Amino acid sequence: MNLQTIYRIAKREIRGMSGTSIFIAVVMPFILILILNSIYKKEILRELPVAVYDCDRSELSRKLIRLIDASPSMEIIDSYVSIDMIEDGFNSGKTEAVFYIPSDFERSIKRGLQSRIIVYKNSSNIITSNLILKDASTIVKTFSAGTLLNKFEKNSMNETIAYPLVNPVKIETSSLYNPNYSYVSYLPPGLIAFTLQIAIMLSTSLIINSEFTGRAFGELILISRGNSLLIFAGKFAPYFTLYFFMTLIILFIIFPLYNIAVNGSYVVLLLLFIIFIAVNVNSGILISSLFNDQLFATELTIFINTPAFILSGYTFPVWAMPSVHKALAYSMPFTYFLEAFIKIIRAGANPSDMTSELAALIFFAIITFAAAYIALKYRINKITSEQLK
Repeated sequence: MNLQTIYRIAKREIRGMSGTSIFIAVVMPFILILILNSIYKKEILRELPVAVYDCDRSELSRKLIRLIDASPSMEIIDSYVSIDMIEDGFNSGKTEAVFYIPSDFERSIKRGLQSRIIVYKNSSNIITSNLILKDASTIVKTFSAGTLLNKFEKNSMNETIAYPLVNPVKIETSSLYNPNYSYVSYLPPGLIAFTLQIAIMLSTSLIINSEFTGRAFGELILISRGNSLLIFAGKFAPYFTLYFFMTLIILFIIFPLYNIAVNGSYVVLLLLFIIFIAVNVNSGILISSLFNDQLFATELTIFINTPAFILSGYTFPVWAMPSVHKALAYSMPFTYFLEAFIKIIRAGANPSDMTSELAALIFFAIITFAAAYIALKYRINKITSEQLK
């Protein structure tokens, strides 16, 4: 392969970049990535606004309220006196949850009867809803155990004997990979990868068809002597290099800046990104070679990428999707990349733990390269034959 010719084509491509191209390729993804990370910089939700509706107003209900207010995830902002106030609190967006304590709360407990509290929670946001449910369950269990233990001790039962009766089965859970339910650990990594994919494909979906105006493509054929592989390599090299360096900035500057942990090997992670970038640059060149209309090529790129994040399994598991959607999800390289990416940064996975994902990405890299090369070769042959007529 003639490296000098590839260098000339790559240099020509860099010189031909317009302000819009640079904005799409470089500026836009960094702006989006910084905005996304800034939104979730708080990491963990604290002091979610909650209210209480205490119909009992007893010593035990006040004790329970103090436990709720002591929770780091919740802050009691109001005390309601009617059901209508509960509805108004949710409709106005002032509260995320309301703890309803019935009027017979203490009396039932002292009689040895089961009592209850009702937690009304805003479930429109799954993360805040689950956090409230988790902490509310912990608070009620702690309160119930404390109340029962106190009752046994009043009957002169030794604490050593009483505690196993209160808590006969002790559950210990160990939350892996995101134990604090951190937004930073959950959302930004996937969104950053998705933003990078869109930027790569948008910027490369115009690098061939933009040559069709005037005599630009004829000049390109002349430089390469009609060698489609040299044209492909010359177009591929600048964008692959650009996005490789962008990946380095993301992993070694942006991730540490926003406390996004990488528990696995950076070498393996870079290898994964190299394949990922190659797949997307190949895909962009393929689209650009197939369609003359730059607007249509851009629209098609956006259309292809729009469902990629939703179907990737990041927000909803692929295995739980209907068969058609599951098949569609696994027809997209982003699904395999994201699965491997998350395994590395969260679980510290080795290549042996993600052989299927790596094999699929390599397959996509080969297929997209072959398709792009064939499309580009066809385009060159077509234009060359037209010029000879």
